[in-house]
Amino acid sequence: MPKPRSRLESRRFFELQIKKKVKQQYRDGKFHDLMSNVIADPNTLKDAYDCLRASSNVDLSSDSNPLSFELMAEELADRSFDVSGNTYTISSQGAKVKKSKLVLPGLKLWVVQEAIRIVLEVVSRPHFSKISHGFRSGRSRVSALKYIRREISDPDWWFTVLVCKKLDEPILRRIESLMEEKVDDLNLFGMIWKMFGSFAKGCGLPQEGALSPILMNIYLDLFDREVYRLSMRYTICAPCENTSQSKLCGVFRRQVNGDDR
Repeated sequence: MPKPRSRLESRRFFELQIKKKVKQQYRDGKFHDLMSNVIADPNTLKDAYDCLRASSNVDLSSDSNPLSFELMAEELADRSFDVSGNTYTISSQGAKVKKSKLVLPGLKLWVVQEAIRIVLEVVSRPHFSKISHGFRSGRSRVSALKYIRREISDPDWWFTVLVCKKLDEPILRRIESLMEEKVDDLNLFGMIWKMFGSFAKGCGLPQEGALSPILMNIYLDLFDREVYRLSMRYTICAPCENTSQSKLCGVFRRQVNGDDR
């Protein structure tokens, strides 16, 4: 008898089913028609729903299903999906809660956001900088500090950046332009705008749901890469005290304008 999967293993299994479909849409250097061929698929929505259950205290052995994934797929296909955040109720059999019902606001919206999150991770995660630790699976402030201690032995180039910018239309447009480099799907971008367009008037991204972190990682990846470029430029221009590295430093320095430090 096979050993039952843990919650983490179950979540990875459901995510893998979606990721396989995403990779099948890759051709000519881009991912195509992800909304119609992957997200608006009842099986994808079911896997996304199971991912949410695996991340919660809901009993995974329960077959209770409050949603019609076929109907949701039809709504997504004709772009009539309601993102108003209505409240749905699901049974909490086996869940460690005191109430007999577990109420999740906007369950349909959460499921769709989870599906889009997994899709965007397949598209963007391989391109994220290795120094990016925010909102990423298996990475946290602890892992970031471990990376700093292990990889940065002489951090004399540190500087402070105050981040207080709220989401506005130019930022949302910039996120879309970044995704367009890897994705050819106007329907997907339209759905994201439908979800977040109302927040583009300076209100900031909503904290609820799984989609906000991946969108912010896509945007902040630009910042990560700029910091990495600056740190590499500093390293190249700094004097080489180790003679064994002098030839390598010389090669890189010749690629940099000596007057531009």
